[in-house]
Amino acid sequence: MKLKFIPTALAMILLGSSLQSCIFVAGAAIGAAATGAVVFDKRTAKETANDKAITQNIEDKLDGNAGIQSSAHIVVASFNSVVLLAGDVPNAEMKEQVSTIAKTVPGIAKLYNQVVISGKPSTLSRVNDQFITATIKTKMVATDSLESSEIQVVTVAGTVFLMGVVSKEQAGIATDIAQHVSGVTKVVRVFQYN
Repeated sequence: MKLKFIPTALAMILLGSSLQSCIFVAGAAIGAAATGAVVFDKRTAKETANDKAITQNIEDKLDGNAGIQSSAHIVVASFNSVVLLAGDVPNAEMKEQVSTIAKTVPGIAKLYNQVVISGKPSTLSRVNDQFITATIKTKMVATDSLESSEIQVVTVAGTVFLMGVVSKEQAGIATDIAQHVSGVTKVVRVFQYN
């Protein structure tokens, strides 16, 4: 049974990657390598570049910290200068350290630290997160009533984070889609409402 799951998961990841190529504005794949991706993106090129720079800056600073790099798994996402930190750290001190490092990056309007204290996730857990993200993105693309949304999907340890600028109605549709995907344990909205 595991042998069937892994090829299916990898196929979905590749499908998700293929979809990203088709629907992303250049530079809009913020956090895609870290199990996050934008479904529709109507930000300006300057806003997209700014979010990409914020994300890269934070990731570089975290990667430069040997303790964080060796014992934590952190996913960074930025949308309209709102930053989400998600992942796993071994203790409360490191969780605070991750926030402190991220806050040194200029241009952040708001920072959400959703990092949890637990062991570093397994490779299978990360593959499962990518599978969940790809499934959600595919369902969102197929949902006509979600056509005007700007939504970024980030999955860490089965928890799905939804980011973007949307109406409350669109947020409800996106949340409903995410909640009904197998493997999702929790959905957290990090939306800005228009």
